Amino acid sequence: MSRKITRRQMLSMLGVGTATGLMAACQAASPTAAPTAVPQATEAPKATEAPKATEVPTEVPKPTEAPKAAAPTVVTYVDSDFGVTQNMDSIQPVVDALNKKMADEGVPVQLKIMLVDNRKDKYPLLYAGGTPFTFAFDAPWATMNTFIDQGNLKPLEGFLPEFPNIVKAFTQEVFDANHMKGHIYGLPTGFYVAFNNGIIYRKDLLDKYGMPEPRSLEDLEVFFAEVKKTEKDMVAPLGYGGGGTIEPWTYFFAAPWRTSRAKDHGYTPSVAVPAGIEMKDVLFDTPTYVEKETTDAWITAIERYRYWNEQGFFSKRPAGVESWSVYEQLLYPGKVAAVISAEPQIGIENTAEKNTQQFVPEAKLAAVELSGTEQGFYIYWASLRQWNFQVFNKAVPDEETKAGLKFFDWLLSNQDNIDIWLFGIDGKNYIKKSNMRFAEVPGVD
Repeated sequence: MSRKITRRQMLSMLGVGTATGLMAACQAASPTAAPTAVPQATEAPKATEAPKATEVPTEVPKPTEAPKAAAPTVVTYVDSDFGVTQNMDSIQPVVDALNKKMADEGVPVQLKIMLVDNRKDKYPLLYAGGTPFTFAFDAPWATMNTFIDQGNLKPLEGFLPEFPNIVKAFTQEVFDANHMKGHIYGLPTGFYVAFNNGIIYRKDLLDKYGMPEPRSLEDLEVFFAEVKKTEKDMVAPLGYGGGGTIEPWTYFFAAPWRTSRAKDHGYTPSVAVPAGIEMKDVLFDTPTYVEKETTDAWITAIERYRYWNEQGFFSKRPAGVESWSVYEQLLYPGKVAAVISAEPQIGIENTAEKNTQQFVPEAKLAAVELSGTEQGFYIYWASLRQWNFQVFNKAVPDEETKAGLKFFDWLLSNQDNIDIWLFGIDGKNYIKKSNMRFAEVPGVD
């Protein structure tokens, strides 16, 4: 097998070879001196004794054992209830599939999940107690900023050049935009499959009023006004649990949008999901980065939000209630006619309609998808500010941090890895289709 040599090694070998050749040439060219006497006959050599047979060693050397492969580094990911209840019975098979694929491909990392069932109380205790976990999902509106101030999160910018798939997927531009107090404390990942925003509404009430399917936000306003006037037992037309934040994105995409009724759903390719990037109007114009809060569309959205609030279309979270589910406490019992939802059609198919029908048997749910992603009108591709959602624990050794980054670097190396991470096992958790589409498995939540 050939091997590369440096220029210095090549010149060194050339120098040694040349000197040896010159010495041999000089010796060959030198004249031999004439003998001073006739050489005497030499005696015939005596017969040499036959060599004795080599004795066989009494102990046969044992074959050298092949060195054992180093055990993979275990990295621990803290998962918790972040709006969706987590269950190890469903998580562990997905983790096992990821670990098997890494082992088969020679990646010396194994993933372990630490499930926290109470984010507000138990997640901070992990840092306070020095629990040796590698990374966790967090958000700046939850606890991320506090943990940065307390020095619990590890800056990553010095590690990132070692992981080309991470750098390629996120791009330097995204990393530059996501420094928090001068550092990158985690990976700026988008955390929705396709980021479809919309509203789930009670279609049976729409039919009761003889109204057509809504085709605009103005149509929804007419529906909400009728609900407020007619349904006296409802606390409000639109359920909004709220976490103390205003979310005007719900009212941002005014047109065009359509009723969402697909049974298979589009999702974002691997390079877009981890980067969490967004590119609006990519089908129609050259995309550009803008400060969206200054745009006319954003200002219009804020004005609409205020108008809906003034009209009494919103539910109000009960005072003093920390844990609040707009679905369980408002939609399912029939106390509202609509809720704001991410992935509204998927929510209907999975849980929302059957859970509502347990309380209101005649209920039928439908959805409007405001962002246009599922319909192909918008492709999310270039939003720079994503925050550092996958944060890394400062308390663990750097080698473990590198192993955690190696896991993400491997995850981003192809779409199949991303699909397992996002969806689970094909045929068990979801049905993988061509052209970046997927469908739910019937009967599986």
